[in-house]
Amino acid sequence: MSTRSPSRSTLDVPALLAALPARISDIPALAAARDPQHVALIEDARRLTNAQLLEAVEAAAALLRQWGVRGGDRVMIVAENSIAQIVLLFATARLDAWALVSNARLSAAELDAIRAHAQPRVTAYVVESSVDAGQHAQRHGASLTRWRKRLGEAGIEGLLAGTIEAAKRTGVIKASSVKRVIVDTTVMQKAIAHPTDSRLPEGCREHLVMAAARHGLKLRQN
Repeated sequence: MSTRSPSRSTLDVPALLAALPARISDIPALAAARDPQHVALIEDARRLTNAQLLEAVEAAAALLRQWGVRGGDRVMIVAENSIAQIVLLFATARLDAWALVSNARLSAAELDAIRAHAQPRVTAYVVESSVDAGQHAQRHGASLTRWRKRLGEAGIEGLLAGTIEAAKRTGVIKASSVKRVIVDTTVMQKAIAHPTDSRLPEGCREHLVMAAARHGLKLRQN
């Protein structure tokens, strides 16, 4: 019987470490330079190429900088696994700040304790992919109001125009659908929920669960 161990490939640890980027925030730029059109991230039907990831990180870093984030600050990211979570992580590192990635499914008491202890400069809630993040954002009084003001009227108009063009390109609407717009309003404040209100996605979830039950579809999680 042989006592020799089977041959194994050797790993050059110094060479491996030397090949790594000096900073985690360098990863998107290196990937974009190597293969800009390669798909970097996938979330449901959404795809982000290396080039798009780099662009998103730079935009998020610029926004965090406008919010006063500087090197050494903490940025709390309340989210579930999502593209936005990763973008915010890289953007925070880009500013030499510390990313405090927190699971949105934590209880209110747990999340509040972490937030109180960390004292983050900014707390970002990824509400588009997490009902729980939306509920935490609502409790903490987070709002898109300042973001809307920062965009200004021209920015909002550009955002609307881009949305309409994307809808026309994908066939969601026809060009004729936006030739005439009818506005019916009293210009009085109404109790209408904003798209960031966590009650909206929760209502959608409830309707989807009921629809699945009607059609006999079994859900792993409802």
